[in-house]
Amino acid sequence: MGIGEVYNGEPVTLNPFLDKFFYVEGLLSNNLRMSLTGSEINHPDKAKKSTYNLAKKLNLKDAKNVDILRKALGLDRLTATEALNL
Repeated sequence: MGIGEVYNGEPVTLNPFLDKFFYVEGLLSNNLRMSLTGSEINHPDKAKKSTYNLAKKLNLKDAKNVDILRKALGLDRLTATEALNL
């Protein structure tokens, strides 16, 4: 049994219109979101310039690239050799 099917030992019957209400409410709110902001596919990726994407692009086997990533992360005390051994 799921939550809300039994209350104080008695079976619970929900209003059958609740199912229709939640279906219509979901449809309307999704259409409102699409009309106000558009699809999430249309929006540019805000994380393109993040250090995570920088790390994905760099070949971290090269010490020069590890230095670039180290500076981008603000890890001045981490050497390239230590980063390769992580």
